[in-house]
Amino acid sequence: MNRLWRSLYYSVFIPGFELSARIAALRNQKVRRGLENRRWAPVAGPTRLGNKTPRFWFHASSLGEFEQARPIIEELKGRHPGAIVWVTFFSPSGLEHARGYQHADQLFYLPMHRTEIRCTLRSFNPDLIVFVSSDVWPGLVWEAFDLEVPVILVDAILRRKSRRYRSALLPFQRSYYSLLSLICAVTEQDARRLRTLTGPDAPIEVAGDSRFDRVWQRALGAASLGTLEEILRGAPRPLLVAGSTYAPEERALVGALSRLGGPAAGLSLVIVPHEPTEKRLDAAEQLFRGAGWEVKRLSRLERNESWGVLLLDRVGVLAESYRHADFVLVGGSFRARVHNVIEPVASGKPVVIGPFHENSPEATEMVQNGTILAVEGESELAAVLDSWLRDSSSASALGLAARQFLESRLGASTRIADSIDRLLRRS
Repeated sequence: MNRLWRSLYYSVFIPGFELSARIAALRNQKVRRGLENRRWAPVAGPTRLGNKTPRFWFHASSLGEFEQARPIIEELKGRHPGAIVWVTFFSPSGLEHARGYQHADQLFYLPMHRTEIRCTLRSFNPDLIVFVSSDVWPGLVWEAFDLEVPVILVDAILRRKSRRYRSALLPFQRSYYSLLSLICAVTEQDARRLRTLTGPDAPIEVAGDSRFDRVWQRALGAASLGTLEEILRGAPRPLLVAGSTYAPEERALVGALSRLGGPAAGLSLVIVPHEPTEKRLDAAEQLFRGAGWEVKRLSRLERNESWGVLLLDRVGVLAESYRHADFVLVGGSFRARVHNVIEPVASGKPVVIGPFHENSPEATEMVQNGTILAVEGESELAAVLDSWLRDSSSASALGLAARQFLESRLGASTRIADSIDRLLRRS
């Protein structure tokens, strides 16, 4: 049966996937950029290395998975000086962001065709292949299994509402999940659901989520933002940072603050759109100006110029911006899927989100235990902001409780590295 799945995968799925990507690239710049740069060539593997030098191949789908992989890679590098690490990506955003990462010896796109995969495996001869989160590619699993290279999945998740373990393709998924040497699941619930993909005898451990470790690293060692840091430090207080926003969050925020007096409510706002395109920035600018706010863009802000709303038209500064907030609103949560709540929590900030947060287990858990607040709409958001403005000490206590929750979840990277070392010794 595995031969049939493998034949269909290489002869039907991969060509179909590539055709779909070419069609999507006609309209999607990100897909087009990925296709233009996805040029595979055999990569020179490490030579003249002793047998004691471990070689790790990590695969991260995109930027988020790469950030999860970083503390694990760095833990392994600390334990195994001289270890060789290759990192492959599916998305161009991950590869572009990772360029210059000092702990990776090679960065390139995931090879997909059987010949490419086998050539890369033979060239690098890895001791271990590590998939991060859920982006497990059958071709690499099958070819690694044939060459007796262990493959593991870390930070493994399987959502309660996922169709993957209820679909007609379950036998196909078992054809490669059952070959994994180890799965490090985030929670007991994930482990239980993952057994439907692997079978009952699969080696599954619960190790937690290395995202907590990575966000904690960034919170403790946040780099200076230069001029932006000066601006945020000198901003009129209290300061609310709304991160990774879409139009629904921005409308809810404008509506909530209008109920509290608009600009007279006493808040300063930093708005960080999820994708700061000209179209999105223009829309946000018009929305807040229409409600009476003095709006400035970071790139156009003159020194000592006043503002009530600062639009960040610069990427890569959100996590560090949270450090300067008094209150935080996390975006996506009024639209469909909440974005990263761990980053502001790591900075000890009180966080409010909208009604859509089931995609994030940690957000849902913190809502349930009361360490972050979820609201249904602008009236409830207005009530939360009003309570924080009236009693800043309660807001600070909420941020501290959320940070303590985060601290209790640290250590997954160490546990995963321990499991990897045990597997290496057995291998």
